Order: sequence, then structure tokens, then C-alpha cells
Amino acid sequence: MQYLIKRAIPRDRWDSIYYADDFLAFCDKQFPEHGKNLIKEDSRIVFPFYDTDGKFLGLQGRSLPPFKHKVKYITMKASDDCKKVFGLNRIDFTATINVVEGPIDSMFLKNCIAMMDSALYTAPEMVGKQYTYRFIFDNEPRNPQIVKGIGKALRLGYKVCLFPESFPKDINDMTLAGHDVNSLLETYETSGLEGELKFKTWRRV
Repeated sequence: MQYLIKRAIPRDRWDSIYYADDFLAFCDKQFPEHGKNLIKEDSRIVFPFYDTDGKFLGLQGRSLPPFKHKVKYITMKASDDCKKVFGLNRIDFTATINVVEGPIDSMFLKNCIAMMDSALYTAPEMVGKQYTYRFIFDNEPRNPQIVKGIGKALRLGYKVCLFPESFPKDINDMTLAGHDVNSLLETYETSGLEGELKFKTWRRV
């Protein structure tokens, strides 16, 4: 609970977050054939994810200090064909779907899903190309992986958000810094030729 308070996670989302004192024991029980290289007594916050009908698809475990495992995020799927998308059960598909990397960031934005990796542009393939998307990558203009992802999203014709370099790295940190993050999306959204030009100025690699 102290972690949720420290990160200012909205209280109306607390009931969708769990805790495993020993993530290995937890996964051995829930996913007996997981085959992951886990370690004992590795405590993690657990974010389960579901499809639009509320069917359980899997979960992601986020490590907590003291960090015992070198991997910060570990994702488990209920089956190989399950979509690795957090928040599908809360989405209004008639409105713009905001897409971020992590479950925590998604909890601060309206109508938001998390892809649980930096390849946000894969959302249309996994969720449906018929919907409208806005991609909110981490604000890291010097991160080659982030820069590559933004460039690909723009080339595919999607909207992205390019924040000033002085802003914090992600949506959670922007919230903690006092920003109204939902308003920021409209302010810093860009696409098309304008987006390509802004991206060339924004990127640092």
C-alpha cells in the first residue's frame, strides 16, 4: 500500500492491483509450466490483465526494493494465444485509445491500455486496426528503442505525443510533478508531416 501511495496511483484502481511476497511461489501455483527463470522470495506488485469480456489473459509482476531479480517486469500469459495487453476490459472503443508501455502509467490516463513493452505501435494489430489510437511513449529522446518506436508509429500514420525534454520521463512522474497528464496529451499530440518535423527536432539519437 505504501508503494501505491508513494506513486499516487488513483485509489479507484487499487482493487485491480495485487501483491506477491514470493513471485516464484505464486507463479508456480498459478502457472505450473511457466518455464521462467525466477528466484525465491522476490516480492512484486502484480497487475492482472483481462480481455473485453473480463476473461483472464495473464499478469505482469513489477519488482520492488530490495531488488532481487535483474528483470524489473515479468509477464505471464494464461496461454500462448492470449493478447499481452493491460486494460482491454476498461476501454471505450468509440473514443481515442491511448497507448502506453506500463500498467501504472495507464492508470492515470483516460481510455488507456498498456502494451507492457516499448513496441506500442503493435496495438492496432493486437486490438484492431479499425480503432483510433494515440501513442504515448516514455519521454526519452536519447533512448534508441523509444526513438525507433516513435518513428515507426509516425510512419504508420498514427498520433504520438512528443513532450519537452524538460518534462519527467513517464506519465506517473509527470503526475507526481503536478502536471494534468490528460490535458498534456492534447497539447503535445502530433502526427503526419508536422509530426515528422517535430520528431526530427525532438530526438537526440
